[in-house]
Amino acid sequence: MWAGKAAAEPTQSVGVNPLGLAWGMFDVEYEKRLTDDSTWYAQGLYWSDESDSWTWSGIGAAGGYRKYFQRGKLFDGAYWGVNGGAISLSAEYEPVAGLKGDGSALFVFASGELGYKWLFTNNLTLSLAGYAGITMGSLSVEVSDTTTGITYSEDFPASGFGIGGDFRIGYVW
Repeated sequence: MWAGKAAAEPTQSVGVNPLGLAWGMFDVEYEKRLTDDSTWYAQGLYWSDESDSWTWSGIGAAGGYRKYFQRGKLFDGAYWGVNGGAISLSAEYEPVAGLKGDGSALFVFASGELGYKWLFTNNLTLSLAGYAGITMGSLSVEVSDTTTGITYSEDFPASGFGIGGDFRIGYVW
């Protein structure tokens, strides 16, 4: 029941990253067959977080291409892929109680991935992937206190190279 090939040859998949929920992130992925050994996919992302002085939120979308190493083994086995997308990030900064400022920016990214997906007989999937890519964007928030003349300013440049990982639970049909 938990190993082997799915009952029918699947052509599409949907998956989520349950670990992201621990950091206020929800993302979903839809993957569809292109050929016997390749797929395209689309992802949607929502993120929200709060700390002492900051409130963050982001919404984004990405799309990509995956090539499975074994022909005829979609959604099961090793793969490589490329993707790109954008995230609209908003932040509210309150350095002093009652004194707030906000800002928003668009961040764009492109990356490559290498992963492995396990397909079980009940059409469930588990996948692990590592990725490396480049991100470009910068967010600035400035808060001015008119009574004291003090200005609080924070910049978050996020242009550069980075690496990361992905864990996903999904279903194919």
